[in-house]
Amino acid sequence: MKSPIESNETPIEMVIDVELIDDGSNIRADVDESSEEFGELLRSIETHGRLLQPLGVCKVGVRYRLLFGSRRLACVLYLGHLKVHVTVLPAPADQAALETLQLQENLHRLSLDPIRTGEVLLSIKTQRGCTNEELSRQVSLDPIKLSRWIRLAALPDDIKTPVRNGQLGMTKALELGALPEAEWRSLLPEVMSGGITRDELTGRRKSRATKSSKPKAVISRATAVLGINQTVTVVGDELDLQRYIELLENLLARARKARPTGISLTTFLKLLRDQATVTA
Repeated sequence: MKSPIESNETPIEMVIDVELIDDGSNIRADVDESSEEFGELLRSIETHGRLLQPLGVCKVGVRYRLLFGSRRLACVLYLGHLKVHVTVLPAPADQAALETLQLQENLHRLSLDPIRTGEVLLSIKTQRGCTNEELSRQVSLDPIKLSRWIRLAALPDDIKTPVRNGQLGMTKALELGALPEAEWRSLLPEVMSGGITRDELTGRRKSRATKSSKPKAVISRATAVLGINQTVTVVGDELDLQRYIELLENLLARARKARPTGISLTTFLKLLRDQATVTA
């Protein structure tokens, strides 16, 4: 299925009446008119007399549906403009296509809510029935980062709320969420105040796993047999299925990126080894 951006139809830039635009759902739908970002957008429009980046819309009968640019539209309405520059795109084929388009248009924005991003990614993944690795290619996002955002979206609301408010980092949130509810609830205030570090949380999680009533062998090397003379081996600290998948998806993403260059497998493996040495 082609996304609106990949459609054979050519986007058209034009100026239309603001009143013809119907505001649809958007990943950045919450507009804070008192925010610094909103103020900067207002000043930009007032300085240039127009939006520097057009709104994204699609035609619905004689009207237009907003695909992305909710904050820009809010600024235009706030200033009382009657006309606005838009890019008219083909209508998305389904909700997943719409969410993919909005996500791609907003991923570069630093103020994008990581929780909401994870929820959108999970929604797209569910609708399309794809893997994290397949989804990462569709939205041009690093598979490890994508996996973290999806895991973040699945956390309890009491952990997600301080992440949204900037009171709790993503890594600490994920470590907290791996603990039993009674434990993370008791630790949450101290974690938010900085009294407990990420490494301490990681240590608690690992210690609890070690003390489990059913001790689980620590796997550091896992070999999958795919057929005669066909195996894939992954080596890493404390491998579990999730970590196994993340490592394989990361390798696949890098291999697919290198494939168009025509390099040999030997060269590709050497490049990976050199990169690992630099970042170690």
